[in-house]
Amino acid sequence: MTCLRKICHQIGASSDLFEAKSIFLPHDKNIEKAASTIQAIEEAKARMARLMDGYRIFFVLDDVWSHEDVELFNFGDLISSPFVLIITTRTLDMFPSPGALCIEIPFMAPIDALKFFFIEYDRDDLPSEEKYTLATKIVQKCGYLPLAIRIAAKISQACPGFLHSENLIEKNPNEYGTDDQLKHLSKEIAANQAVTDLLDRSFSFVTESGASYAVKICFSALAVVFHHDNDLRPWVSQNIVEKFWVRLFVSSDDLKSFLPQTLKYRLWGRITHILRVMGLINEQTKQDEGHSQIQIHHDLLWEYGKMVAIKFGEKKRDTNSSDHVFTDNEHSDSDGRTHKRRGTDGGGNNCSTDGVSSSLRRYTNTNYQDVEVKWNNFMVDCYQEKIDLVMKDSDCDPYLTCDGHMLRWLPYHMIKAQKMDEALDLMMTKSFLQDRIAFLGTFEGTKQYGSDLEALNKAETLRNPVWNSKLKQHGNMANGLKLKSIALLFMIEQSLSEMLQVLSPKSKFEIANAYIFLGTLEQKFSLWIESFNCYRRALAIFQLLGLDENHPSFFTTVEHLDRCSVMPLVLLPESSPCCIRLKYAKQLLKYDYGPEGLPLDLISHPGKGICRHSDFFGDQTQCWKKFGLSFTAVAPNEASVRVIRHGKYLQCAASDEILSFYGPANPGTTVVLSSAGEGREKGEWILKKDGRISFTQAPHLCMAMSPTTFCVLVHKDSSNKLIFENSAELKKLIYNKNSENRKGVPLSFSSHPNFGLTPNKEFSIMEVGPSKLMLLHIGPAKEAVEARFSENQEIVLDDYGGMVFRANANILDNHNVVNATLDARPGQQFQVNDEGSISPVKAPHLVLGIPEVGFSNEEANRIKSEAKKMAADLYGLSSNRILNGTSCSGEEEQVHDVDGETELFHELMAKYIK
Repeated sequence: MTCLRKICHQIGASSDLFEAKSIFLPHDKNIEKAASTIQAIEEAKARMARLMDGYRIFFVLDDVWSHEDVELFNFGDLISSPFVLIITTRTLDMFPSPGALCIEIPFMAPIDALKFFFIEYDRDDLPSEEKYTLATKIVQKCGYLPLAIRIAAKISQACPGFLHSENLIEKNPNEYGTDDQLKHLSKEIAANQAVTDLLDRSFSFVTESGASYAVKICFSALAVVFHHDNDLRPWVSQNIVEKFWVRLFVSSDDLKSFLPQTLKYRLWGRITHILRVMGLINEQTKQDEGHSQIQIHHDLLWEYGKMVAIKFGEKKRDTNSSDHVFTDNEHSDSDGRTHKRRGTDGGGNNCSTDGVSSSLRRYTNTNYQDVEVKWNNFMVDCYQEKIDLVMKDSDCDPYLTCDGHMLRWLPYHMIKAQKMDEALDLMMTKSFLQDRIAFLGTFEGTKQYGSDLEALNKAETLRNPVWNSKLKQHGNMANGLKLKSIALLFMIEQSLSEMLQVLSPKSKFEIANAYIFLGTLEQKFSLWIESFNCYRRALAIFQLLGLDENHPSFFTTVEHLDRCSVMPLVLLPESSPCCIRLKYAKQLLKYDYGPEGLPLDLISHPGKGICRHSDFFGDQTQCWKKFGLSFTAVAPNEASVRVIRHGKYLQCAASDEILSFYGPANPGTTVVLSSAGEGREKGEWILKKDGRISFTQAPHLCMAMSPTTFCVLVHKDSSNKLIFENSAELKKLIYNKNSENRKGVPLSFSSHPNFGLTPNKEFSIMEVGPSKLMLLHIGPAKEAVEARFSENQEIVLDDYGGMVFRANANILDNHNVVNATLDARPGQQFQVNDEGSISPVKAPHLVLGIPEVGFSNEEANRIKSEAKKMAADLYGLSSNRILNGTSCSGEEEQVHDVDGETELFHELMAKYIK
């Protein structure tokens, strides 16, 4: 509201419409409070757009760190007059708006850097020639970096004698800033070097060495404890930070010795002011909340804070008998000032020996990890009483128990303190979940949960590395934490579903974006069908709001839905637009990879990769396992197969399987993973520089994504089952004993209008040994095959020589492929059900359908079922009310419709397949 009122003053409009008002009623529930907040924000934005309409608006948003913040002030979609939005940011936006122009700003020019210095120096008197000369040397030594120049100017402003310090401008072997050095030296190392040297000197602003070191530790703790991986410079409450500093020095045995100096120089209550004077932090006051917030001024300062933490950890380990209060490279002379010793192993100019890059490489060492864990534990201790209260009373009011920092930050502090289980328990408390989303907003709250889960995964990987085939695509998370994480995602989805029932249509826009983000989270846990359902709900909301297909939100949602699709990997002519290209082809050609190989991600299909079919559609039938084959697909790259290269072979890094193909080398042939000991001649590939992969003996054929998907068997209750348009006519043919009148009918669908069962138009029939095979695709209705029933209830295709329908290997199992074949075997029996679907007679629980992304194996279904029950218990609902859209577990066993004669036929087929 403050920003909107300022805009009103700039355009000369009344700001009365944007007064902060209480929108909560005493009896409002948390979900109603969140709904009211979202609705108020959207109404305020619409009111401002009406005021702006008719003006030519040039709008500037400075220092943006999250692209979602832009939407709050992007009024362009709501007004008809010209609107230009300028955004300054230090991060690359992951989802830039179409047509946006990006300008990268380089280093400052020397003359501009000098002007900037005196602006920050902020003295009324004109600089003397001596000051001008010294300032010229300072900005050169600072590498023309605005941050380093600002710090130097602020210190010079606070201590005028600092500008004349010989220590500041003495020759440094690592200084840079000349044109030649700017061209040849690493920008990152040089930038860090200049800032590090200056920062180590700047803390001499506090003249007593012990007090100076205490201030430095406070700044380091601010950098280490209060940051997110996706936001290095967040705004945090000044009161919370200062309480943490007190806890740190009172509770840490390593820092208690510094308390006398801090009390003697009366630093408590002034450290924030000192850091602000030094130019290390920014400060703002939130008028609506009535408290101050601080943030680190620049992300290089965050790196410096981590370096100080590393030195602190090293010092702690070096000796147990050290009682001095100086830093490793400091000494105090008679005037009480602190100076740096050169040539020691501390900081400052001695960095010339190893350079900042060596310190950067040590960020992940044990010293830093120990310090980070210990300091975050102190932060958690500050909130332990409130944590206990929330965990004991799930219905407690968060606005009495929790503050804003607790709702936004506490789970992250607990994760960094290696309290992963406790963090998940807190996040899964129903009241905390609902109150967090109410406080942060629907979309921002969902994002915060995603950020915490990502941090949890990283922390667990460091604590307990797990890397096996079952957990590989679930982010290495141990089983217990993975189960809780999935349950938490189910709880968030339930919370969004409840909010959807009470919000007005306009307020549902934020929920739609939350659903999209939740869908991306669920994909990381291979919850494909749940992810797909989230995208569909988001799309339904956008349609309800009247968004057309060209709206960015609508378009993005469709892209997410497309990314969830899983299509077969086949061989097609190299001229086909469906040919795939590998992202890491050059690295594979040069053998440039580690023991884990490289993922088969695709540059031709962003977000996709070559994956195992079974990762999305469940375990394969015993027939294909017997043949040693595993079908492949183009699917979301979270499940991409990792491979290494052996000459012309692409072999799985975790097994002896190689990429090969099933059947003869014809267009439309399916690409598979097969045992390295079998069919090696079909595993020889030509890997081209542009990423295409062609078969050595048929270089005109390349790996490609099938433009259509196959017909499979699905559960009779699946939403992906096929309802046939001419089912009534088909049903009559079963009982029509007059074979002369059994004319086929088109197999088009009423469940999926304009689609039907089709052959591959160009390469319909393949010869595999003694059998002719035709894969049945989901294609245009006008190309649908015509079928009839035989006297034995076989589905017959007269236009294709009398081919009959059968499941692969005659195994009637969920997600087994249905083909048409012509050989010595009789076809399988089928029946038409009352609603228009078609089932095998021997497996009436299955019907013809479309592959159901998200159907998974027994182990995955077990975890999902346990997570669903856990979420229901914690949310206080029956399990059938949470996520009703999850896929069937497939309790019915597969049916082996195989007699002795058919078994012999399969053995004969095996040598042609391999």
